[in-house]
Parts: sequence; C-alpha cells; structure tokens
Amino acid sequence: MIPSDFFYNKELFDKAGVPYPDETWTWETLEENAAKLTDKSSGVYGFIAPIDSQIGYYNFIHQAGGFVISEDKTKSGFDSPEALSAFKWEQSLIEKGYSPNAQQQLETKTRQLFGSGKAAMYPGISVNAPELHKLLGDKLGVAVLPAGKQKASIVHGLSWAINGKTKVEPEAWELIQVLSGKEGAELLAKSGFSIPAYKGTEEGWLKSIPTLDLQVFVDSLEFAVPYPVSQKTAEWQDAEVKEIQAAFLGKKSFEEALKNTAEKMNAILVTEKK
Repeated sequence: MIPSDFFYNKELFDKAGVPYPDETWTWETLEENAAKLTDKSSGVYGFIAPIDSQIGYYNFIHQAGGFVISEDKTKSGFDSPEALSAFKWEQSLIEKGYSPNAQQQLETKTRQLFGSGKAAMYPGISVNAPELHKLLGDKLGVAVLPAGKQKASIVHGLSWAINGKTKVEPEAWELIQVLSGKEGAELLAKSGFSIPAYKGTEEGWLKSIPTLDLQVFVDSLEFAVPYPVSQKTAEWQDAEVKEIQAAFLGKKSFEEALKNTAEKMNAILVTEKK
C-alpha cells in the first residue's frame, strides 16, 4: 500500500520558529506557515504545491469534497466546483511565491527541490521516505496531509503478476503465493520500501527508519481514498495531464482546462465495457 502524506524539513522549521505540522493542520494553517517558511533571499520555498496528480491535486480534490472519478466509473469529477477550488488553492500558493511554479517543477523534480533543502514542506507518498531520508537524514519529518473541507489521502497499491507467456507457470504461481503471503510481506516491510498489504506485517516497515514517525502513513489509511482508475485510465490521464499542465503554465484558465478534461474523460468512459 502506498498512501499520501506530508514531509517537512525540521531544520527549516526550527530556523523560522514554526511549530512542526500535526493532525490539526488545515489548508489555512499550511498557507499561513508557508508564508513564514518562505525565504526568497535564500531561495527557499515554504511549500511545494505539486502539479503532479497522485501526490498533489488528486488529494486536494477529495479534500475539497470532490472526486476524480465517480464510484461507478462513469463520470469525471474534474468539472465540479470542488475540483476548481482545489486547483485555485494550489495556484494561489504559487502566485504568492510560497511554492515553485509549474515551469520550475517541470525543469527540476520536486523531490530534488525538497531533498536539497529548497522547500520546507512537500506532499509525498510512503515509498518516498527512504530516498528523502537519505537526502535529509534526521532533518526529515512526516505528518498527516493538512485537511481542506475534510481529510483525504490517495492510496495506491502494488501487486505481483505473472507474464502471460511464461514457460514456468507453476513455479511462477508458487513464487507469487510466497511474495503475496505473510513471508513475502514481512520481507517487503523489512526492506523499508513500503507498507505491506498483508495485515499485521507492517511492524518491520515502521522500524525501517527509526527517526521517522512512519506510523503516520498507517494512520492515514483511516481516511484513504483509492487511486482513481478505470479500464482506460491511461487514455483519460493523458488528456488530463496535458490540460492541467497547460493551466498551471498559464496557457489557459483552470475553468477551461477542467471543463476540457471532464469532457474528454467522460467521452472515454462511455466507451469502456460495463
């Protein structure tokens, strides 16, 4: 399982005299403290408002009370007022100078910006923890994503699969059973890569980075939202990314981009087999 949460740089918080984030934080709290943490003279941003979907706007849309795709997989939620409010909030943080803009994020990976000490806060996923800890060490902290109208955290999943053309299907199936069972889950946990889906085996992962409160990721599963997918996810996400990036780059309004995204997505959803 790969839930979304919120990394922060303790050193930058201490320097600015800002208390570390906790479960009481909201969008308003984040914005207020992002202003205090932004240091233009040092090239440090208070927050990275990602133009990315999984670590960024998918979470914010649900936190605003909206959805990316309906539960029955028949309707896009991009053209909702809630979705628009999420993007407007993100864009406002960029316009105020609290976050790197879209062009900067396209030129330099956001994990690199945060890992190099150029941002105080960064939404990320559980599998980012080892990499970010390697870059920041004990300066790295993690907290629950600040809430909008409600708490929400997009959660993804990992799975094992057998190649349909394999010549050793019985052996491959035996391996899959081991990897997806308790033994495999415990090995995954001890590796520190991510939270295993097998219940009761997460302890090894929680201890994989002793200085980081990884329990935050497990706790966020209480208000987790499944990563939005359908039969033709790749098709509508391609349209989505082009429209959303164009809006973040200032080539069109978010109203236009979200309307276009919803129309294209709905047209694709209609063609899916029910």
